[in-house]
Amino acid sequence: NAFRHAGGRGQHVTARSDDRTITIAIRDRGPGFEPAALEARIDGLGLAGLRHRVETLNGTFEISSVAGSGTTVLIVLPKTG
Repeated sequence: NAFRHAGGRGQHVTARSDDRTITIAIRDRGPGFEPAALEARIDGLGLAGLRHRVETLNGTFEISSVAGSGTTVLIVLPKTG
């Protein structure tokens, strides 16, 4: 999605874990968008679908986006077992 919508500008992915969680952050310097537009969508394989899958795993999903400044997606998943 970041390549498709941000044109590959400034893509950066980080991942870390601790005893309780796995945290993944995906950033780009693309055109940005209005995150509230995702709230109405629950279908598909894009960000709305990713949010649904993360929440199904009892994780948290946050989007920060500013027009002209890019987007950050932050996913925190609990470790099990």
